Amino acid sequence: MGPTHPNAKQTTEGLLQSALVRVQQSVGCPFVAGDFNHSPDSLEGVAKLRALGFQDIQDLQFRHFGVLPQPTCRGSTRRDFLFVSPELASRFVTCRLDGLAWTDHASLVGEFAGDVGPETRYLWPIPSSLEWDPHACLAVVDFSQSTDLDVSYRAFWKEREGAAVDFAAKKGMDVLPSQLGRGSRTRPVPCKSTSAPLKPSRRGEVAPAFFGYSLLHVHWFKHLRRLQSYLRLVRVAVPSVAHERHQHALWTSILRAPGFQPCFQTWWSSRNRVVGEMDFVPFHAPGRSVAESLFTSFQWDVQALETTLRKHKHYAARLKKLDDTAQLYAMVRRTKVVLCRWAMLNLINCGLIKLRVFNLVIRLFNLVELGVLKICLRLLLLSGNNVGVVMHRSQLNAGRSSWILLVAFFVLFLQHICISLLRCCERSLPARRKRLRLD
Repeated sequence: MGPTHPNAKQTTEGLLQSALVRVQQSVGCPFVAGDFNHSPDSLEGVAKLRALGFQDIQDLQFRHFGVLPQPTCRGSTRRDFLFVSPELASRFVTCRLDGLAWTDHASLVGEFAGDVGPETRYLWPIPSSLEWDPHACLAVVDFSQSTDLDVSYRAFWKEREGAAVDFAAKKGMDVLPSQLGRGSRTRPVPCKSTSAPLKPSRRGEVAPAFFGYSLLHVHWFKHLRRLQSYLRLVRVAVPSVAHERHQHALWTSILRAPGFQPCFQTWWSSRNRVVGEMDFVPFHAPGRSVAESLFTSFQWDVQALETTLRKHKHYAARLKKLDDTAQLYAMVRRTKVVLCRWAMLNLINCGLIKLRVFNLVIRLFNLVELGVLKICLRLLLLSGNNVGVVMHRSQLNAGRSSWILLVAFFVLFLQHICISLLRCCERSLPARRKRLRLD
């Protein structure tokens, strides 16, 4: 909102906060762009974006190539920004300003390098849990006397982990390297994100309706299977001790499942709910009725995601065809006209046959028509070298030649009539004609 709008800064902060929630819940290469109408240093939302590693593309270009940022609002101030995530910043190539689209603002255009390989993500490794000595003396660190807080914080956790290692040695237990390293990480670690395909559904399990590459779909569908497994456990009439332990362990994995930012409980509270759905996800393992409600609601979310992914998949396939010139001409070229095309189009209009069946029949009749013409031509050649020879050779059977010519002319006349009828039919069926061209 502009400075003249009432509560302009508060409204802008609210929009940025909503964008932050969506960015934290998304995967891939997110970005936040728009007309901020305020200086980025005066907005708390921009500070949170930068804390997450987001950078404006003009700042990236200045850092990489030394090109100073240019004003985007009326040639005097910077009010339009494109903040990209670390995943997208690693593929940055260049950026430019387009001042022709708007009168008072310039559009920011960024170029990024594509990659067919796995996506690079930046993660913060979290050490595994340790068994602490309950009787150990806690280390005391005076951070006010330290000139470097990072060094003091690292020394504090190193002493704590050393005490835990000694406590584990007394109990005859080993400590793995993945359980150490607290306070020593100052930047995220780049890693290649790979996603294994979904396992085939077993008997009685929900089956996926989307078959393609989507990390979000993999996370969500695995989570749907967890909820279904938990629902089976709570439906047991007389659960055993092993059932109860497995039930609590499975619910813990449900709450900590990947694919939801920052966690499944917070994500559920921020989603769009309908009347009758659960307002929150309980921290403790719920009963049967709550589990059924959670499973049904989340199954609707997964189905909506699969529908969206299928639409994007079909749209991407259409765009791929348009990229190839040969495919483009194949989509718009006319199908060869045959003698029975008018009748076949009427059958399609009535819904009696499908377009794919129609195309197959068209090809068969093309071959039949070509064969008939070849037979007529061969009979003409047997009668004489050409029509003039047939007319002037008195030694040949005049009646036989006349019948051959009559059949040939009748085939050509019938084909001409069918072509005229087909054109009239196609004018009355514009939608069918368009679908036929795109098939």
